[in-house]
Amino acid sequence: IEIETSEKEKKSKDLASEILEIHKITSDIYQENLKTSDGQKIEKYFIDRGISSEYISKFKLGYSLNSYDQILKTMQGKFSSTAMTESGLFISTKKGYMDRFRDRIMFNIENTYGKSIAFAGRRIPWKPKNEEYVEQKYMNSPATPIYNKSMVLYGLNHTKDAINDINSVIVVEGYTDFLQ
Repeated sequence: IEIETSEKEKKSKDLASEILEIHKITSDIYQENLKTSDGQKIEKYFIDRGISSEYISKFKLGYSLNSYDQILKTMQGKFSSTAMTESGLFISTKKGYMDRFRDRIMFNIENTYGKSIAFAGRRIPWKPKNEEYVEQKYMNSPATPIYNKSMVLYGLNHTKDAINDINSVIVVEGYTDFLQ
């Protein structure tokens, strides 16, 4: 059976695939950043909060460097400008585009299939509040073609089977609350 799809549907699927790949690479980078000297402090913070190394890895927790363009430079030339703009990972400023998340503890938000679709960045508690992007305690990905905050529960991809088995769920407010 031959199924016809419109050109618009193909472009939409291609864009979503591209954005998913951007998020996967970004998640890998944030995890890799835990190996830096600042990243090791973040990993210790997680462990001090009762989050094991196993959970740090399983939930793909990470750290965004104090850099305006680590993610931007990695993605430039590899992905379309539309996908990069629509990914929600970059902001437009007077100086051009830059990374949305800088110098933050990073929580990887996944869909029910385990694919990275968004991020939440927490201000590092021990850093002074001296720059605009550090003022907000939490910074979340905006709505994108692959992410709608009201349609996603953090960690559901890891807990859906257990929820189904016991027919019960406890919902908590924060990412760290969930992980603890």
